[in-house]
Amino acid sequence: MTFGCQLRLRLPLGFEIEDSPVERVSKVPLQLAPYLSSSGLMGPAYAMSESSSSSATTTANNHSGLWNMGTCDPFTSFTVDLQASARVVKDRFHVDGLGEMAVRPVLQTCFAYTSIETDGKEDDPTYYTVRKMKISNLALPLVDEVEPIYDNLDLEALASILFHKISLDAYLTGFVSSQTTAELWLQSLLMCVYQSAQVEQARIEEEKQKTHATTTAAAAASSSSFIASERLLDQNGDLEAQEVLLGYGHPKIAAVPLLLYALMQCDALRPGCGSFQPSMDARVCAMTQMASMPPSVLAKAIAPSVLLWSLKDDEVIVESLPLSKSGIVDAIEGLLNVVDDGGGDDDDDDDGIVLIDSPRQVLLQPVKYFRVDKKRKPKQSKGNNNNNNNKNKSSSVLKIGPNLEACVLSCLKGYRTMPMNWKEIESVLLQQKRNHEVPSYILDSFFLEDKPVVATGYYANFSEWKMEMALLVQEELEKSGDI
Repeated sequence: MTFGCQLRLRLPLGFEIEDSPVERVSKVPLQLAPYLSSSGLMGPAYAMSESSSSSATTTANNHSGLWNMGTCDPFTSFTVDLQASARVVKDRFHVDGLGEMAVRPVLQTCFAYTSIETDGKEDDPTYYTVRKMKISNLALPLVDEVEPIYDNLDLEALASILFHKISLDAYLTGFVSSQTTAELWLQSLLMCVYQSAQVEQARIEEEKQKTHATTTAAAAASSSSFIASERLLDQNGDLEAQEVLLGYGHPKIAAVPLLLYALMQCDALRPGCGSFQPSMDARVCAMTQMASMPPSVLAKAIAPSVLLWSLKDDEVIVESLPLSKSGIVDAIEGLLNVVDDGGGDDDDDDDGIVLIDSPRQVLLQPVKYFRVDKKRKPKQSKGNNNNNNNKNKSSSVLKIGPNLEACVLSCLKGYRTMPMNWKEIESVLLQQKRNHEVPSYILDSFFLEDKPVVATGYYANFSEWKMEMALLVQEELEKSGDI
């Protein structure tokens, strides 16, 4: 934990801090947006001016942004909104006496903070404060095309950026309106992705004609992830038309629709409906907590990590299961081969366990829970019933291996505040708790793809919503003449 922190940001030529989202857009006397964003930086901080005659906005626009924050810990993050000051960023400049020189764009951060340290004595340690500074440089390579940007997309960072953007829009225009804005952004992105694929395909064809190379050689010269048959409708690929329009042909873009759907469904941004009617205090609490989360933690806050473990082998079988109950059931049956053979053998059911990792709760759920709808014949009891009952009672205790235990403990300690059921999970790890299954209504709340959307039109689940997004993208592409 550090305190008295200051952050300064130096930007390369051609970039500046975008601070327009905090401008007042209505005459409403109370505006919550400035509490989330301060001169382009989103998080628990406020902007400082370098002199009394310069405002925070002027300071930011002069590429000398300076922010103060009270305390910081390893789970604190900040997001800065940048924009290009020109359509084209120059990478070469004239220097007197040297001529044309290449200038490498570099983003520099300087972080000053105070920490409490000790002299190391075990018996009677002395504590004192130390002022420290960390300087980091991040090289920003320039590209002439859009495809490399898509190829290097950081989905966790994108989730953090989108959360801040949607939060600001919700503060300024309302939660329902912000959902519409999010959908329009997705449609715009998917249109750009499709148009970028057209440009990339045209470039490959042009390169092929110039060099008289084969199709394979020309494709190798393009983006490594570009496959025309999966990105364009007229290439007769294996994907359905709606999947192509949703960007499923690109390994990074394919996850964006679900990522945005997860943000729209989180407690901080989901409009009130039915039994979900949180108070404004609860909203602000959720927003401020999520606003300072590192991207990796925020990603789990909106979409939990679901893993399938083998208790027998003490290893992961699947690192990422679908976020729908039917998808998990299909994956389990395909991987564990738990098919009803008429004999009611539950060995595979007893071996598999699903681990759900989220900031709210960490859950361990036996595979057999997901197969309660399957008709299976119970095993015929043999011998003494009392012995069988004792055997069943002892087998109800999960036998957690060292690898699974280490994974669960890592999940529990991976957040600023431990999940609220941490004591129950520790009891399971210590084999002190037999009833490790959770009620269905709690487990179902983690199935993100099964949740409906009601703010922008009723969609029963993620599948219906994404199909509607694909149709809207298709309509816009038809209007623009791209398809």
